[in-house]
Amino acid sequence: MTDDTALPIKQKKRSQKSSSPDEPNSKKTKAQSDPPQDKLSMVKRNKQQVRERKGQGKTVLKSGSARKKFEKATDTKQISGSVKWKEVKQKKRDLRLQRKKTSRGTTFDDMTSAKKMWEKVRVTSCPAELRERLIGEIHEILAPNLETVMFTHDGARVVQWLLKMGSPPLRVAICDRLEPLLPTMVQSKYASFCVRRMLKYGSRESQAKVIRSFSGRVVKFMRHSVTAPVLELAYSQFATSAQKAAMRQEFYGGVSRVATPGEIHCLADVYKHTPELKHSTLAATRTNILRVLSKKLTRSSLLHAVVLDFLQLCPDDEKREMLTQLRPFLLDLLVSKEGSRIAMMCVWHGSVKDRKAVIKLLKGKMKEVATSEHGHWLLLAVFDCVDDTVLLKKILVPEIINDLIEIASNEYGRLVILYLVGHRDPLYFHPAVVKVLQDGDANEVSKKDPAQRRAELLGAMYGSLLEAIAAEPHVWLASSSIAMVTLAALKYGYGKPLTLAVEALVEYLSDPSHMLSFGDKQCHAIEHSAVHLLLKKLIESDKDKDPLECFSYIFVSVVKPSTIEWWIDYNRGCFILVALLEKGSQDVKNKLINKFTENILEKLKLMKSVGAKILLKKLFE
Repeated sequence: MTDDTALPIKQKKRSQKSSSPDEPNSKKTKAQSDPPQDKLSMVKRNKQQVRERKGQGKTVLKSGSARKKFEKATDTKQISGSVKWKEVKQKKRDLRLQRKKTSRGTTFDDMTSAKKMWEKVRVTSCPAELRERLIGEIHEILAPNLETVMFTHDGARVVQWLLKMGSPPLRVAICDRLEPLLPTMVQSKYASFCVRRMLKYGSRESQAKVIRSFSGRVVKFMRHSVTAPVLELAYSQFATSAQKAAMRQEFYGGVSRVATPGEIHCLADVYKHTPELKHSTLAATRTNILRVLSKKLTRSSLLHAVVLDFLQLCPDDEKREMLTQLRPFLLDLLVSKEGSRIAMMCVWHGSVKDRKAVIKLLKGKMKEVATSEHGHWLLLAVFDCVDDTVLLKKILVPEIINDLIEIASNEYGRLVILYLVGHRDPLYFHPAVVKVLQDGDANEVSKKDPAQRRAELLGAMYGSLLEAIAAEPHVWLASSSIAMVTLAALKYGYGKPLTLAVEALVEYLSDPSHMLSFGDKQCHAIEHSAVHLLLKKLIESDKDKDPLECFSYIFVSVVKPSTIEWWIDYNRGCFILVALLEKGSQDVKNKLINKFTENILEKLKLMKSVGAKILLKKLFE
């Protein structure tokens, strides 16, 4: 068959392509056909169409969520006028109030009127009589629904003010009314603040009721982020020693619950009469501690006391495991005395790697830790046992030097500086403090000779300290407390920095215009009690030093006859010169005697003070 319909499909297509151009239905050749649309031009054309539609206020939105957002934005633009916007905000307020009315019921109106009165009470200018009357009215309004409003934000605020500003009988009435709800209140975000006010402003009986409500729930509450701070407040500030022991006892497990109240004061008392229960008691205590640690609520002196009890009695392997768990929370431990001891144990029993981690954890926080009541103990332990003094001089010591005056002026910060300079000198550290620090001397990790470690730390510290004294001697002589740091620096310093510091000190003391505060009065530096004690101690400490490099020798080499002439006008000035003659070396005595000119001796003979008479006698011996 020759008909086209009988041909195969491919062959048919080929025949159509090869048909004559003269045929009217035939397609054009490639050269003659229209050029294909460029993709880039199509994209540009589409973008242009989108711009035109946007210009006409039309936007193509594919998804439903995008369309809703666009419609919402369009509606906002349409009400952009100030009057309409105020209407929208007012509608939202009305809806919010309506929701509160629905949820609170009859208490809403009472709470609204109570808050209006509360706004008057909280103002400091409110008269005492008006305040007392308004507080009574607020209590009358809230009394029927006190258990309900306690758990709301605004209601809890008003009740807190009732506890703070109310009379003692009113506080007792509120505390008695809320006593059955205390276990629930302490777990509430808002009512827990009322429990705090009950502890702070309530009577001793009310405080005892609050603490008694924790009974049987201490471990549970310690694992709750809202209740844990309330328990810490009760334990650290308001609980008696018996109440504290009862709270700790709940960590010791079920065995301790059958004991007679008041019989158990520490973990060892639980198995004192039955030693076979020691293992189970320690296991229960360890479990409860780990339950609290799992919630990372470690800033609690109650927890610290229990942990320290456990660490002092548990086996070494459990001690290492527990210290490993506690090491990431090292800074949280520094809020209590027991916590600082645990932190010191973390350093003493830690590996070299653990100690480096502790040092890096302290980086940037040296000033805060050094000036805290319990935190400075950790630094003393670090300086005692870390062998890598290069790392200490690189990270910790520069931070102390940067805030040297502020740290030295602090009650606890100056102990850190004194320990670096004078170490365990009994002049600065009580034997009880030294005994605590000696517990870490026998650790198995430290290998460096303690004397070498101390010399390296002193070398990193004394130069900067003496430079600071030379730059601002008036700061370092301002009080007896900071003068102790000056005494240690001059006592243990050496070389050129010591010479420069002593020269600056003598120059400052030589100027009669320099005055220091002594209580409410102003006095010359040479007659200030702190300066007098400082100079006497330095002169006495020269007996163990090189006679040509000691404080006394540098002192008499710098002091001028004109300075001695006005020093002898003051009794304490005379006694400093007497101390130099009595305690100084022969070179010191000769140099000082040569400073006394005939005019000074004649003036000294006319002086009637006790110090002047003794000085005159010493000069002619």
